[in-house]
Amino acid sequence: GDGTVRVWDPTVRKLTNTVEDCARWISSVCSINSDSRELVASGGGDGILRIWNPSTGESVRTLQSAAAWIGAVCAVHVGKQELLASGGEDGVVRLWDPTVSEAVCTLSGHTDAIRAMCAVSVGNTELLASGGSDATVRMWDMHRTKMVRVWEEHTGSIADLCSLRIGRRSFIVSSSRDQSLRIWDPLSDRAVRILEGHSNELHAVCAIRVKGRELIAAGSDEGCLQFWDPATGDLVGRLKGHTDLIAGLCVVRTDGREFLASAGSDRTVRIWDVVERRCLIEIPNYSPVATIAQVADQIVIGLFTGLLSLKLDTITQSLLQ
Repeated sequence: GDGTVRVWDPTVRKLTNTVEDCARWISSVCSINSDSRELVASGGGDGILRIWNPSTGESVRTLQSAAAWIGAVCAVHVGKQELLASGGEDGVVRLWDPTVSEAVCTLSGHTDAIRAMCAVSVGNTELLASGGSDATVRMWDMHRTKMVRVWEEHTGSIADLCSLRIGRRSFIVSSSRDQSLRIWDPLSDRAVRILEGHSNELHAVCAIRVKGRELIAAGSDEGCLQFWDPATGDLVGRLKGHTDLIAGLCVVRTDGREFLASAGSDRTVRIWDVVERRCLIEIPNYSPVATIAQVADQIVIGLFTGLLSLKLDTITQSLLQ
């Protein structure tokens, strides 16, 4: 692993851009709007937040965290501004202005490393959820710079978090090494639903809309995708293709349709048509994949050896065939 950012055109298998100066282990990526551009933020094994132009691979800014490594990054709106949150080895939530190099604020509460983050809207306010190796999910009001809720029902480390919209209400979904999913109401002190019965540890989790229904997709350490109806708690489907742990999930939106992208330790990214329950594309990688996100017209993949960006328009034709 050389810690290089590579931008590829998968249709011609041609490398279009490379950038050095990247953490070799990328644990988390997200979209961040800065200077009227949609950029990608990444964090990983060296404790440095990096902001990139996903189209060119250009390094825009680096932000030095005090954590030895970063486990999660997430964009969150504070007032009218979009800021960047990070969490990592030291269990501290840090909030950054992506246009400057210093943290806006730091928030303590977790007693172990932070592994996951997501933003969730409650009324007119966007809050931040964080999950850690201390088996807790915590809710933060970044405008008031304070923790507003802590949930302690999980018995294993939190692996991932996502927001879930049902009707006009927003929820948070957590996956855990205790082999369960939990759905949290930001206004309640307890989980509103527990999804159990998994035979393996759960890692990535993502909300996806299928035939007008909002479903929860979860990836396990044996490479199986499971789909749950959050309204009923029923398991409604499974998809198998990966041969190892599914570390990352994201929705890919193109031409008015939603697909699911999964990233695995088997060194593949797979794009699924969940309606037809089939894998449309398998993208091999040279390294195990840790995280994935759609950023503008790119699919950005965090690897154990760096960062990879794929142009979405080059694979759209394959998705829509």
